[in-house]
Amino acid sequence: MTDAEGTLYHHFGSKDGIFLTLFEETMEGFLAGIDMILARGATGRETAEMLRGSFYGATRLKMLDLIQAPFPRLARMMETYWLKALAP
Repeated sequence: MTDAEGTLYHHFGSKDGIFLTLFEETMEGFLAGIDMILARGATGRETAEMLRGSFYGATRLKMLDLIQAPFPRLARMMETYWLKALAP
């Protein structure tokens, strides 16, 4: 194990700890974006469109990138779910 690996594992504990930290930070950003969208006071349809656009933007790509390598089946399931749920 290199010093860099040791430092990462000391801070995060494990690969799962690294993944969970990245996942939580991505979700916090996504939820903050939702709060901003809801605060605009738009109609229900406008809000739904903004939420859909937000998800299909950078947040979706970050989430899929995070889970794809360690959990490829989960990434495919998540993509399929969101494509069905947010389809126009």
